[in-house]
Amino acid sequence: MQHRRKFTQTHSPPSTKTQGTLPNRQNALLNHSTCRPQTLKSLHLSDNGIRAEDAKHIADAIRQNEALNTLDIGFNQINHEGAKYIADAMRHNQTLSTLDLAINSIGASGVKHIADAIRENKTLTKLGLYANNIGDEGTTILADAIRTNKVLTTLYLSGNYIYDEGATKIARALQENKTLTTLDLSSNSISHQGAKAIADALRCNETLKTLDLSHNKIGSEGTKHICGAIGKNKILTTLNVAYNEIDDQAVKTIANAIRENTALTKVNLSENPIGNQGAKSIADAIRENKTLTTLKLCSSKISDDGAKDIANAVRKNRTLTSLDLRENRISDEGAIDIADALRQNRTLTTLDLSYNYISPEGAQDIRDAIRENKNLTTLDLFCRDTGKAAVTEITDAIRENTALTTLNLHGNRVGPEGAKEIANAIRENKTLTTLDLSYNALSDEGTKMIAGALRENKALTNLDLHGNGIGPEGAKELADAIQQNNVKITGSIRSA
Repeated sequence: MQHRRKFTQTHSPPSTKTQGTLPNRQNALLNHSTCRPQTLKSLHLSDNGIRAEDAKHIADAIRQNEALNTLDIGFNQINHEGAKYIADAMRHNQTLSTLDLAINSIGASGVKHIADAIRENKTLTKLGLYANNIGDEGTTILADAIRTNKVLTTLYLSGNYIYDEGATKIARALQENKTLTTLDLSSNSISHQGAKAIADALRCNETLKTLDLSHNKIGSEGTKHICGAIGKNKILTTLNVAYNEIDDQAVKTIANAIRENTALTKVNLSENPIGNQGAKSIADAIRENKTLTTLKLCSSKISDDGAKDIANAVRKNRTLTSLDLRENRISDEGAIDIADALRQNRTLTTLDLSYNYISPEGAQDIRDAIRENKNLTTLDLFCRDTGKAAVTEITDAIRENTALTTLNLHGNRVGPEGAKEIANAIRENKTLTTLDLSYNALSDEGTKMIAGALRENKALTNLDLHGNGIGPEGAKELADAIQQNNVKITGSIRSA
């Protein structure tokens, strides 16, 4: 299942769930917002136990507010009645551009109210309806509204029990709609029939740039329909078909589309069993492609042979900046090929090799490569069979590397001894800004070493120490260190 948060970036702080109406303090906040109409621009009330009667207060506030442009009341319990209150307010509000109603059980009847509102509303550009159980019935109602809507650009319908009927109605709306640029239909039950309808829409739609069909059931046949449409499409830039039962034969159609298409910049094929043969097809395509910047192939059953084909393509490719190969079956042999490619490639900035089978010896090849590579800024190298030895290889390299800004060493079991190596590297490195050391069994002993390094390092701004059994002594050392450093630390402090 996808993460709920799609376009609202600010998370509300946890609060006590209510079984009745909003707490007095929150009602006071809403009343205050109506008294100062020119100030409040963004309101985030997600995960607060808000019910239908509470939504009425929120609706009253946004009806009168003349500045609010973002409202997030996702992950509450407003149901269809609360959706009606919000919809009625939308008819009067002239500023709201982003509305997140995710996980509120509004159902098809609630969507009807929202659909009626967006027929009249002239400002809403982003609408989030993730996991609201709207089904094909609600999707049909919404599709009729967006057919004529002139302002909505972003629509999130993930996790809504949408089948082929609903997908077909949305597809037909796309043939008439002239504003929608982002459509998320992920985590539904769309098969090859729904995919065909969407493909037909892509042939004539001239605005859609991002399409997310991940976690559906479009399969190989549906993939062929979609790729047949995007081969010549000059608008779509982002395609996500992860987790769709796409095999190594169907992926050939995706490869052909990548060859022909001159607009696609991001493709996600993760969690499809494409294997080494599928990896070869994609590799052959990116040798020729001149526009693709992001390629995700995680959990794709790719082993060393597939990694070699991709590495050979990366050597020649001059546009790819981000490559995700995590959770595959790549061992040291594949790591050697990827390392050789890194020595020659001058565009790749992000590489994820986590959850593969790379040993300390394989990590050494990566280390040698990033010593020479001056472009890679983000490296994720959690490996199933590594530990302190592999981390030592990487920390040796970051002493010398002047490009890497983000390093993920999550779950490498480095312990206090490995923490010493990392601390020494942090002291010398001047460019690393984000470091993930979560779940590494650092304990207080290792944490003290990291804290000591933080006193000297002036570049690191984000440090993740989740799951390290940090007790009072380690916590004190960290607290003292961050008084001298601007680093933001995330993680739990608890007894070892």
